[in-house]
Amino acid sequence: MKYFFYSLLWLGLATGLGGCASLSYYGQAVAGHLDVMQRRQPIESLLADPETPAALRAKLEQALAIKEFASQSLGLPDNGSYRSYADLQRPYVVWNVIATPELSLTPRQWCFPFAGCLQYRGYYDEADARAFARRLAARGDDTYVGGASAYSTLGWFDDPVLNTMLHWNGAQLAQVIFHELAHQQVFIKGDTEFNEAFAETVGIAGTRRWLEAHGNPAALEAYETRLERKNRLLEMIFATRRELAGVYDSNLNDDVKRERKQALLAGLKQRYRELRDNGWQHFADYDLWFKGGLNNAKLAAVATYWQLVPAFMQLLEAVDHDLERFYDRVAALGRVPTCRAAPVADRQRPGGRLRAR
Repeated sequence: MKYFFYSLLWLGLATGLGGCASLSYYGQAVAGHLDVMQRRQPIESLLADPETPAALRAKLEQALAIKEFASQSLGLPDNGSYRSYADLQRPYVVWNVIATPELSLTPRQWCFPFAGCLQYRGYYDEADARAFARRLAARGDDTYVGGASAYSTLGWFDDPVLNTMLHWNGAQLAQVIFHELAHQQVFIKGDTEFNEAFAETVGIAGTRRWLEAHGNPAALEAYETRLERKNRLLEMIFATRRELAGVYDSNLNDDVKRERKQALLAGLKQRYRELRDNGWQHFADYDLWFKGGLNNAKLAAVATYWQLVPAFMQLLEAVDHDLERFYDRVAALGRVPTCRAAPVADRQRPGGRLRAR
């Protein structure tokens, strides 16, 4: 899974937030964000430089083409984002910490100026993220630290293409650029699930159009296969979450709840292994995710991005896949908190398959 970290957090320094922990956190956000911005180089300049390696040149040309497609064919912001490149010389741009109580699926939230309350806390240094996660775990929380390959500054800055994004194939690179640009299109302060599911929906719909426009049936078929496999895995994860919710809401004592929690998580891991080895013909893309162990926080990270996607897909279908109307409908729903849950009724009943066009 990928996550994004609102580097606008550094503006919080101007609000007079007190406390050593707050100042330390905002300080790393300032330094980390400025480092990313200072590393930017115009892609056009890199393409004109004969010293630019051929592999990097090809990826940057593709990124520029994806950006142009986003602006011209998807109605996403036409600005300076993804027209520059930054090599951070590390595998992720930020590491996000997600935490839940031991016997709850509800993520803890941290609130910041401008971005509102988020279900994760981001760090530009992995060691800092893991240290924070250890402090939360020491008080009894389930925690998960996930590396993010990209993030959005919501249009306040020109977000660059990062070296952390270039290991993906063309479809995956397109999806992440469309996803991050979607955050600039519509962003609802304080509703992480709403924002992420909307951006994922735009990313998927946009990538399908990108692959169709470039006449690559094989790549489109491979992309749909990966989505189908992810859907199967999501169904299993959401089914496990529903079972866990039943355990946590029951009158069982905490020791029994802990035992059943571990049994359900072990069962999820076993079902994945069986699906991988039998149904997927040893497709092992998710092995690393399972290898790190399972807990409430890790399952919450998945739900944040995907739980509401089916409902957004339905909304996209309801406007005949007209993205401009879709953006307007989503923005209007976001302005009315009591109505925002209407197209995302799956909030209390997660799961469901992504709908193909």
